Amino acid sequence: MIKEISFNQKYEAPVVLCLGRFECLHNGHKMIISRAVSAAKKLGAEVAVMTFDADFTRKTGVILNYEERKRMLETLGVSLVLHIVFDDTFKNLTKEEFLATLKNSLNLKAVCSGFDFCFGYMRGGDVDYLKSFFKGEAEVSVTDKVDYKGEKISATRIKDELLLGNIESANQMLGYPYFFEGIVKKGREEGRNLGFPTANVVFPTEKVMPKQGVYITRVTVRGDSFPAITNIGSAPTFGVDKILTESYLIGFSSDIYGEPIKVEIMDFLRDIRRFSSINELKEELKSNELAAINYFKNGAK
Repeated sequence: MIKEISFNQKYEAPVVLCLGRFECLHNGHKMIISRAVSAAKKLGAEVAVMTFDADFTRKTGVILNYEERKRMLETLGVSLVLHIVFDDTFKNLTKEEFLATLKNSLNLKAVCSGFDFCFGYMRGGDVDYLKSFFKGEAEVSVTDKVDYKGEKISATRIKDELLLGNIESANQMLGYPYFFEGIVKKGREEGRNLGFPTANVVFPTEKVMPKQGVYITRVTVRGDSFPAITNIGSAPTFGVDKILTESYLIGFSSDIYGEPIKVEIMDFLRDIRRFSSINELKEELKSNELAAINYFKNGAK
């Protein structure tokens, strides 16, 4: 079980600390963590990652909420989370106060960050200052830029791709499928009447909602995963303007009301549109189902 400490909390065991926001644990973040894991093995230390409170969001939301981050960090070999609450006290720390607090509260053997890591009031500190501050006291490892199609991978860039519906690009940069989780709620049951029963969940308010549309997805329920098609958005054919998430699980027919599911978004299939008849909608759903089946048959992971 991954451990958690707050900023300036004393922790005696030796640690290799990864510094940054680590909001979405994309491929650049994972490179930093991988180097920290290697260093920790040599130094006989634990791997710690600094990350911010889940409430520290931008208007578009987060890619991973705080609990999702902790679960993923544990799979990456991290044993300790340094939980930062982004309040006025923290954001007004000078660069020296920030690093001095880490130095005085943690038994630091090494510090790892990305090449563009900035910290302290008005982002006054950079990796050069980080190296000079810890010189002779702790190793400092700085990871070079990690690119995708010639541009730096960043949380902002991934969010932009999600908002455009460019799921393949977003997932390539993340290194895992973008996902959301929720409890299955009773819906309008139009899908059931069409022969395409759906599992409906409320999209998490703190997460980035991708462009409205129909997606090829993979839905995990009761420990098993199923290919699926998921509508994220309105249902204009039925006169519904409310934003919904409705997933049709291919090859699954059990009642799962009240149960948790995980929806991994694999690829954008089509825009949402109003169909002229129920039969036209049914034919489209059959075509979407076949597209999802072929997507997974062709080796999608």
